[in-house]
Amino acid sequence: MKNINEQQKIEPEQDHRNQVFLRILLPILTTVIVCLAAFLFLIIGESGSYQSTAQWADISVIFLILPAVFLGLILLVLLILLSTLSGKWNQTLPPSLKMIRIKALILNLKIRSAAEKPTKLFIAVRSFFAGIKSQFTKKAPHLEE
Repeated sequence: MKNINEQQKIEPEQDHRNQVFLRILLPILTTVIVCLAAFLFLIIGESGSYQSTAQWADISVIFLILPAVFLGLILLVLLILLSTLSGKWNQTLPPSLKMIRIKALILNLKIRSAAEKPTKLFIAVRSFFAGIKSQFTKKAPHLEE
């Protein structure tokens, strides 16, 4: 079982590196793949048919969404670059600044845990009373017929 000191040793950069694929890259890449599939579907579906306003509407949708996809990819590259640079910058901090940063992280953890204590108590009380209430409101299986 991990104690509090071991949990505090995980730096935010390591936590970010562990979660970057699931929370940042996967949704953006999924969106890009869906958009590209829609582009291909629209282009292939309209290539053999006669020209109509529906075809031009589909083509204009492609030209409206395509720049947004490329802008998203550029922003993704910038986000990854900034994340990498900030991680390297944090590793090159002098020892005194590292200690200040660690103290700030510990203070953040203490404030967060102090803010969560009242809500945990409230949730525990509400769930206790909900459990008691559910015991008195449930119908017995033999009475349902």
